Amino acid sequence: MSVQWLNALKVAIIEEEYETLSTLCEEVPAFDDINDMKEAQTLIHDAILVLKNEQKSLQESMCKIKKNSVFLSQENKKSKLSTLT
Repeated sequence: MSVQWLNALKVAIIEEEYETLSTLCEEVPAFDDINDMKEAQTLIHDAILVLKNEQKSLQESMCKIKKNSVFLSQENKKSKLSTLT
């Protein structure tokens, strides 16, 4: 089971499968071998970095959307005012 989990985590990291990464990091199996434990630790660290990078990217996108929304709202108000005058 642990070898399958390690392989699944490797694939999820490479393919940046965010949902799979999250699920795998929440369901870490018990390891019998110290080398598998160390590998799991390294892979979990890598998975966290991938997820943090995606989180940062999403935050930047949300900020851009918010700025665009404010801009469009202001432009809409200007347009309404110009039609009234």
